[in-house]
Amino acid sequence: MTVSLPSLDEGVTCRVDGKIFSSGQGLHPGHHTYLYERPNYLSQSGEFDVKPGIERSVPAPGEWKPDQIRVEVPKLD
Repeated sequence: MTVSLPSLDEGVTCRVDGKIFSSGQGLHPGHHTYLYERPNYLSQSGEFDVKPGIERSVPAPGEWKPDQIRVEVPKLD
């Protein structure tokens, strides 16, 4: 089955079952895992099923949250 990806922000990488995935790739019917990664943000993951004869898209990522809060502290002289 050919599986599509939603529109992704620049710099976002999608992995399906641990391998980098791009829109239009084929997946066997069954249960799959996905992982979205974006530099400086927490990764997002989940699961989805592919069924024979049904078009499917990898679920879209949710809101991106920074992986660390960075606070600049002024240097005191």
